[in-house]
Amino acid sequence: MIDVFSEEIEIQIKNGITNLYWYKGDLEKCWIKSGVEEEVTKKLFSLVKEDGTKFSKRELMDMLYKELKNANHNRRLEVSRNFVRILVEHKNFVSQEANHKIQIAETCALKLREIIEQQRKDAESKQTNKTNKLKDKQPDYETELSVLENRFYEIEGLDVQRRGYVFEKLFADLM
Repeated sequence: MIDVFSEEIEIQIKNGITNLYWYKGDLEKCWIKSGVEEEVTKKLFSLVKEDGTKFSKRELMDMLYKELKNANHNRRLEVSRNFVRILVEHKNFVSQEANHKIQIAETCALKLREIIEQQRKDAESKQTNKTNKLKDKQPDYETELSVLENRFYEIEGLDVQRRGYVFEKLFADLM
């Protein structure tokens, strides 16, 4: 799933979710299913503009993200990941009515899939680079054995008591 959330991803989420659900009631259920607290959901959906009209689905999503930005960072990530999961896993992009622009939701889902795939590739690349660096740092078996052999021969010139202590260390390294 998505590890890093950018402004582009947030826009894709907002556009995708608002166009996936034609009815505000379905959008409200989606929020609750995604982990938005019921009190926040009810509060935002009950708001009306000064002229008495209700807010659009996109305006509601904008207000939700303002709420989430003021809340716990982990909470925002959880809700956003759940929104992404809903979009990415959705298979049946069928219009509810003639004005329903479901293709926008489908396009957003495709873009989010691409972003997830790119982040996965980037993570694999970082892991491969990290593994290669570790391999480069670690000497191979023959090199280590040669170093230990040289240390063993150096011990020969030490006095008896010191030789014992150094040999103990060498033996531990050999094991």
